[in-house]
Amino acid sequence: WGYSAWNSSSSINEACRESHGIEDEWKCMFAEHVSMHVETPVFFLNSKYDPWQMRAILGIRCEYNVGCPAHQERAYVQYGQS
Repeated sequence: WGYSAWNSSSSINEACRESHGIEDEWKCMFAEHVSMHVETPVFFLNSKYDPWQMRAILGIRCEYNVGCPAHQERAYVQYGQS
């Protein structure tokens, strides 16, 4: 419902809208549908470590591996290697 509620039709990629048709043009709000229509070179970047992962998965409570106990630093590094 967000596509209609936010009047998003004017801000999405025109080529994507045309390829999906009027019934599915809402999909162009999402990267997996619009990325193939982007003509400007784009470099996608995703961080190796995520603060949520560190707390929820590993139980590491220090920020960005600063001032962590040695066992938490090892877990941090090992998690990045898996």
